[in-house]
Amino acid sequence: DNDGYVGGIGMRFTDHSPNKSKLIFSTANTNTREIAAFSESGSLGVGLTNPEDYYHTGNQLVVKDYYDGQHAGITIVAGSSYGSRIHFADGTGAASYRGYIIYDHSSDIFQFGTSASTRMVIDSSGNVGINDTSPSFKLDVNGTTRVTGVARFDSTMQFNGNQTIGTVGQWDSLSINPDANLHLGTSSTDDTY
Repeated sequence: DNDGYVGGIGMRFTDHSPNKSKLIFSTANTNTREIAAFSESGSLGVGLTNPEDYYHTGNQLVVKDYYDGQHAGITIVAGSSYGSRIHFADGTGAASYRGYIIYDHSSDIFQFGTSASTRMVIDSSGNVGINDTSPSFKLDVNGTTRVTGVARFDSTMQFNGNQTIGTVGQWDSLSINPDANLHLGTSSTDDTY
C-alpha cells in the first residue's frame, strides 16, 4: 500500500495486482475510517470501499451510509426556478436523454420520459397524467387504456361519448350511447332500450 495523509484526510492505493487496484479515501490519519473508493474498473463507492463487489451493470456508483449501513440517499440540488434531472443515455445529442426523470422546482412537477419525450407527469396536486402533461384529475390518460383483472369503482362513474362494455365476436355485448340508449346483445339486430 502507498499511504498519504494531508490535514487529516487520507488517501491510499491498495492491491496493485491487475484489475484489483483501488484509490481509497479516509477522514482520519489512519485507514480505520475509509469512506470512499475508486476501483480500477471505474466504480466509485461512497460510504464503502468495495463498489466492484456489487452487480456489474449497476456498480459505477454505489452509495451506502458509512456509519450504520441502515439508510442511504442521494440528493440533487437545483435552483428554485430550475429542474433536477437524471438522464438515461445511449449516445450524445438527443440520445443523451432517451429516458429521463425531471423534477421541475418552479412548478413542482415530476416528469418521466422515454424516447426523448415526456410520457407521464405527477403535478403538485398529486394528479397523474399518462400521455397528458397537464392532468386535471387524479388520473388522466390520453389514449386507449386496458385493464386485465378487476377495475373497481367505489363511487359514481361518468362517461362522455359512446361506452362499450365487453364484446362477443364483432358485436358489442353492452353499449350506451350519448342519448342514454342501452344496447344489449351480440348481433346488430338485438334490441336497443
